[in-house]
Amino acid sequence: MKPLIKRTKDMSGEQVLAAQRENLARLMIYNREEIDDLAIFAQDINTSKARFRSPQYGRSTLAMDGVRGNQVPLYVIYGGYDAPAYPELDARRDVFEDIRSDMKFELIPSAGHWLQYEAADLFNSACIEWTTRNA
Repeated sequence: MKPLIKRTKDMSGEQVLAAQRENLARLMIYNREEIDDLAIFAQDINTSKARFRSPQYGRSTLAMDGVRGNQVPLYVIYGGYDAPAYPELDARRDVFEDIRSDMKFELIPSAGHWLQYEAADLFNSACIEWTTRNA
């Protein structure tokens, strides 16, 4: 994954939005054509109001400890081009399977990290089906 563009105080509003667009392409959304004004607006709000840096949590055991500590049905969905996980998606699946062999793991092809936005119809229908089956 390419490093993200840092926003600086001397950037114009237009430059900040251009940086957000590029950062979405590098980190969140695989298909650049899916990056619209709403995605850029949401990313700008999310990053400007973030209270902490999330990469440190992605590298920790915090999420896996939570998965290990419960018995609710587990459904893990990744975009096939999830930038933080790519290209080790099989390894991610293996980690989940080692902890919870009863979980369901699915890849949504041609989607990135923010697959809920990029592939909303697929994501929503998969979640509705999973929730209905496991209610």
